[in-house]
Order: sequence, then C-alpha cells, then structure tokens
Amino acid sequence: MAQRDLVKQLIVEFIGPFALCFAGISAIVATQGEDIVAIALAHGLAIGLMITAAGHISGGHFNPAVTLGFLAARRIEPVQAGYYIAVQLLGGLFGALIARVCFPAEAIDEVNGGIPALGAIADETVNAGQALVMEIVLTFFLVFVIFGAAVDGKTGRWIAGLAIGLIISVDILAGG
Repeated sequence: MAQRDLVKQLIVEFIGPFALCFAGISAIVATQGEDIVAIALAHGLAIGLMITAAGHISGGHFNPAVTLGFLAARRIEPVQAGYYIAVQLLGGLFGALIARVCFPAEAIDEVNGGIPALGAIADETVNAGQALVMEIVLTFFLVFVIFGAAVDGKTGRWIAGLAIGLIISVDILAGG
C-alpha cells in the first residue's frame, strides 16, 4: 500500500470517531441526557453519514472493536490495525475535547462529559458484570451488521452507512 493511501485512510479513521464523539456528546449535552432517542439518532446519523461519505477510503471502521474484528477475520494487517486504532482513539478524544470547548463546563459536567454512569438506566441496578455482557452483545451486533452490510460482497454497499448507523442507534436505545 502506498504511503499516501495510508495517510488518507488514517485521516478518515480520525475524522469518523471525531464526528461520532462530537455529535454524540453534543446531543447528550443539548438534551441534558434526557432524550435517548435524540441521542441515539445523533450517534447513528453521525456514524452512518461518515461511513457513507468516507468509508470507501479506509473501510470506515471508526471504532477499535471493529478494527479488531477485521484483524480477527484477517481483513487488515496488524500494523495497519495498530495505526487505525491509534488514530480512532485520538479522533474520539479530539471530538470530546472540541465538544468541551463548545459548551459551558457546567453543561458538560452535568451530563458527566457525555459518559453514562454505570446503572443509570436501570435505577442503579446494573452491575459491572451485567454492563460488560451488554457491551459485548451490542458490540457483536455492530460488528455483525458491519460484516453483513459492508464487507460481504453480496450486499449492496450503498446500504452500509444506513445499516451501520441504525445498529448504532439500536445499540444506544438498548444499552444507553
């Protein structure tokens, strides 16, 4: 792979998580964490549109778990996966930092920086083990949809952004 292509891919893999975190945190702050549908749609639309716009450049992983899924399926080389994960984490961090700049500190703090508290959805009854199982199941759904909609050549790739955006929204609706 040419160095120029890798640089383009890394830029895209930075922008996707940046958009996801910025839009997601912004929606959480704007709704004071009270409108799960708006929050789910903001996340789903952000990632779906980023995949539609730029997924053809890098594969549109935008998430270390997805990149690890591609690595496990031998669809990406280990070194490239390492680069992807590094820029994905940086993109998400940058999105969170820019959101912090755009909103008053009190508004960000009121919603815990956009990070849900463990057990906040179910009257404080979710323990760490339950949360871990939920995260594993929802991440499986995400990777399953990505491989079915974007990787499998039998599915029209035009649907990938929509399908992936919708599963992100479903995951947020199901797990907060």
